[in-house]
Amino acid sequence: MLRELNLLRQLFERREKLHYVGLLGLMCGGTVLEVVTVGAFPAFVATLSNPARIMGREEVQRALVTLGLSAPPAPTFIAWACLGLFLLTVLKNAYAFAIGHLLQELTERHRVRIATRLFDAYLGAPYEFHLHRNSAETLRKLTSDATEIVSMVVNPLLRAVMDTLTLLAIVALLLWGSNRFALPAIGFLGITSFLILRRLRNRISQLGREIQQRSREGIKSINETFNLLPEIRILGREQAFSTHFATTFARVAYLGRLRRIITMASAPTLEVIAVAAVVGLVFASIQQARDSESILAELALFAVAVIRLKNCMTSIVNAYSNIQFHAVAVPSLVDDLVLLEKDRKRTVFEPVSQAEIPRLDHEIKVDRVTYQYPLAEAPSLNEVDAVIRAKESVAFVGSTGSGKTTLLHLLAGFIRPRTGRVLADDRDIATFEWRRSLGYVPQLITLVDDTLRRNIALGVPDDQVDEHALERAIGAAQLTQFVTSLPEGLATRVGERGVRISGGQRQRVGLARALYRDPQIMLMDEATSALDSETERMVMDSLMAEKNRTFIIVAHRLSTIVGCSRIYLMSKGRVAASGTYAELIASSEEFRSLVASLEKPSATQASSTSSESSAEVSVSDAREFL
Repeated sequence: MLRELNLLRQLFERREKLHYVGLLGLMCGGTVLEVVTVGAFPAFVATLSNPARIMGREEVQRALVTLGLSAPPAPTFIAWACLGLFLLTVLKNAYAFAIGHLLQELTERHRVRIATRLFDAYLGAPYEFHLHRNSAETLRKLTSDATEIVSMVVNPLLRAVMDTLTLLAIVALLLWGSNRFALPAIGFLGITSFLILRRLRNRISQLGREIQQRSREGIKSINETFNLLPEIRILGREQAFSTHFATTFARVAYLGRLRRIITMASAPTLEVIAVAAVVGLVFASIQQARDSESILAELALFAVAVIRLKNCMTSIVNAYSNIQFHAVAVPSLVDDLVLLEKDRKRTVFEPVSQAEIPRLDHEIKVDRVTYQYPLAEAPSLNEVDAVIRAKESVAFVGSTGSGKTTLLHLLAGFIRPRTGRVLADDRDIATFEWRRSLGYVPQLITLVDDTLRRNIALGVPDDQVDEHALERAIGAAQLTQFVTSLPEGLATRVGERGVRISGGQRQRVGLARALYRDPQIMLMDEATSALDSETERMVMDSLMAEKNRTFIIVAHRLSTIVGCSRIYLMSKGRVAASGTYAELIASSEEFRSLVASLEKPSATQASSTSSESSAEVSVSDAREFL
């Protein structure tokens, strides 16, 4: 646990450390009040049993003279003692409440900052990081670990420090004001408490690690189940997924219950031990044949002190249990933050104005680029060379696994080549804000559960949306008719992941999103695969009419790429051939095979209608490469 607590320091900023140090100072003040209150009880009991003797004490007489008061009658003196003890108790508890409030406020602010810091770290993490990290683990760390580390480790740790200070101060008071039998009684309490903590440590840590793993599996099960819901229903596998979910969370519930039982058992155990210590002290004092008045005052001190000691020890045991249980999450969370924030400083750029967005004046050059995914056995790209001139449309085609999407990710700056460079006007794209000039349409369009307007102008505050840019993007994506047909227009909510609209409409919303900021360069990864032939033709015609934009396309359909300035044929991570559509038809057997595989199923249709030639591009409008 010491390793985890040492790592915990990296989650604190200097200002927060100073705040916690100040809070510890205030806690020391609370400890003083606690000791004074405990010490007041034997004096109060002595006053009740023999007020005349107490009033006759030299220090009491001095206090009365200083205050200019005469010795009051015994009932009045007892009333003063009652009022004094009451006010002291109120002051002590009010101070404790204020300290608790400050602690809660400080830890809540810290919890929000850690969760936000972790979210920002994941937001700026390298693309490869997310490829090899299950989203369930990321979700658990953001929603559970980041907050519980503060509420269930930092907060209990500070409370344990406060209780430990109080415990030590009360022990010192007992040793000063009690008889010689107090020491063995205190030793008995301390040793048994230590043995309980030692017994808890290993078991609680083991339970914490297993619950972490099972919780991750549970979140993963939920994500996978609802993402696969249509297939699960078609296959009739609901029971299998339900059983897996129930088994996982039943285990989590069992482990949580076991941990709570172990922790709860400590409180009654400590109470029995505390009572045994008091009874032992009473018996020893009686055996000494001391006067009942002195025994009564001493026992009052010891009884009140033991109750407070028992409460402190119970609180410390509970805090120790929470810390031991939840601290297992600290190392991996700190590792993520340290790794990702270090990388974020190199990869994330501050927002720039429109005037500062980099422009492509000449060409993008892919210079002998090789890339291999972590843990992969072979490179996805192997010494790839390509040139994309400004304001041209360039397509990459090929079979599945040929490296097309990987190359697009390199051009977008999501990943970095292992060897070689990607240059824009002779500048390495890793050295400047390259992505600010890009529009990107991925294979799978993800929509947020919000309105069409907010999905297109993604992340832009409502009062800052450029209505002209929004209208232009909607028109270019051929969404105008669809939007006007909706009763709520752009205020229509699309549902989670866009489930309330069709696949083709989702794809056009994704296209409009990419076009909203009027990028100079468009990266399109199968951007029209869900569209019918007529809609695709209209979309591509609209896009290609913009002569000041550079298009880089990964294509599924011949109709998408036949008019491109240059086509690169990818094969096994290399460029197998390049040229215009006509040049590749004439020179590349592999390209002709791809085209033939598309035209073959259309030949029957062409024969039956007797209206299309096999040489026409329209024959393969709806056929796919992959």
